[in-house]
Amino acid sequence: MRLGEDALAERHLEALRDLPISPSLRGQVGRVLEGMRAGPVSPALRQFIVAALDETMSADRLARQRALAERIRSRNFPYFP
Repeated sequence: MRLGEDALAERHLEALRDLPISPSLRGQVGRVLEGMRAGPVSPALRQFIVAALDETMSADRLARQRALAERIRSRNFPYFP
């Protein structure tokens, strides 16, 4: 989307929406797709959308990484008093 290739961006966003992602990110991607289909997106709005998606995806990724690290830690290093 940052490059202005809306058709490619739309396909990638649809693929992202079908992955196991958080409900907030899924909703945000859905709203972006609706906006893209409604008409042309200005360069300023395009940059805003990209930044918002990047921020949401980073937060989602960090939460998953923390949960995975906790599962691994508790499985491999049980606490023995």
